[in-house]
Amino acid sequence: QLKRYRPTYFEQLPNGKFQLFRDSHTNVKAFLKQIETHYNRLYQEKMRQVEIQRLRLQELQKHQAEKAEIEEQKRLAEEAKEEAERLENERRIFVENQKKAIVQRAKSMGYEVEEIRKKNKVQLVLVRL
Repeated sequence: QLKRYRPTYFEQLPNGKFQLFRDSHTNVKAFLKQIETHYNRLYQEKMRQVEIQRLRLQELQKHQAEKAEIEEQKRLAEEAKEEAERLENERRIFVENQKKAIVQRAKSMGYEVEEIRKKNKVQLVLVRL
């Protein structure tokens, strides 16, 4: 119902189409212009709401992408740290095995092994018994 006009409504016919029922004393051209204006106002409001929703969704997706990227960077850093620890352990085991082999070989050849530490380095000195 539009103000200043007599009862006007749409009714669906059996064939699925809609028919406008109105009082024949109304000004049809003005009525249709008012309906068009009302429709355009509602359409613009709906489009504004859709745009706001699209922007919110875009912002949410951007935030989620940033969060996923941060999580990926954390995961990669953790993997790098674990890999560094694994390599350090392998190096330490290798050095210990080498040290044991050298000490064993030196003893079999009649030498005694003295260990001298200088900063981060270990020096093995052979002393004749």
